[in-house]
Amino acid sequence: MKTHLLEIIERAAAGAYGEDSYMIGKLAGLFGAAKFEKSWGPFICGANGEPGTDGLHESYLICPCYGADVGSTATYRRVEL
Repeated sequence: MKTHLLEIIERAAAGAYGEDSYMIGKLAGLFGAAKFEKSWGPFICGANGEPGTDGLHESYLICPCYGADVGSTATYRRVEL
């Protein structure tokens, strides 16, 4: 499956962006390499407690994006209703 970044890199390699093609290709490559788990958004960076019968842990630590400081991480806890 071709991603949007790969399309940009291919267009840049073909010179589709004129004199900016080299820089656009480089930036798209850097963004592609910096992506964590193929996602720009939130990801699970930890789990607490033992998994329940459904396989889910008691709580999860969610980081808003790769490289955010620990103060940005939030804990989401399972609640029995």
